Amino acid sequence: MVILKLLFEEIFEGGDSMTQERSRSLQASLYSQFSQVFDLCLEVLQGSSRISLLAATLEAVARCLWWIGSDYVYKSALIDLLLTKVRSRLKLPSFTDQFTIST
Repeated sequence: MVILKLLFEEIFEGGDSMTQERSRSLQASLYSQFSQVFDLCLEVLQGSSRISLLAATLEAVARCLWWIGSDYVYKSALIDLLLTKVRSRLKLPSFTDQFTIST
C-alpha cells in the first residue's frame, strides 16, 4: 500500500522525476485499471485488522480520492466501511443508539 500511495503521489501530484508525457501515459493506464486497485483497497480495509496496513491503505486512498470522482465513492461501500471501521475502532456508539427512547 505504501508503494501504491507513492505511485499516486508521483503520477497525480506532479513528481519531479518524470516528463509530462510519461505522467499522462501512466495516468491513462491507471484510470483503465482503477476499479481493480480500488477493489483491492476496499478488500484490505474490510478484511485487515493490522493498524499499519489499514493506515497505509487509507493514505493511498486519500491520495486518489480527488481524481476518482465522487460518484464512484458514493456508489461503492467505502463510506459505510470507513464509518463502521472508525466507529468500531474508537468504540463509539451507533448514531441510532443516541435516539433510543427509554420508557
